[in-house]
Amino acid sequence: SSHILITGGAGFIGSHLADAFLAAGHRVIVVDDLSTGRRENLPPAAELRSAGEWRDALTHVGLVPASLIPAARLD
Repeated sequence: SSHILITGGAGFIGSHLADAFLAAGHRVIVVDDLSTGRRENLPPAAELRSAGEWRDALTHVGLVPASLIPAARLD
């Protein structure tokens, strides 16, 4: 099995992708700010993370320079 990251996964299309990947035995992590999607759309086994959590993690390990990720657009 693989780890699958779905951005915007709490929307209609993303939540259906999450269902399909989970049914195939994958671990699913969803990044969504819930501005248009809803937590209720996600299957219980999907892990929901905020955009801010991912921005902080990516910049902490040096994968993405903080200057490339505007906080106002992700929070």
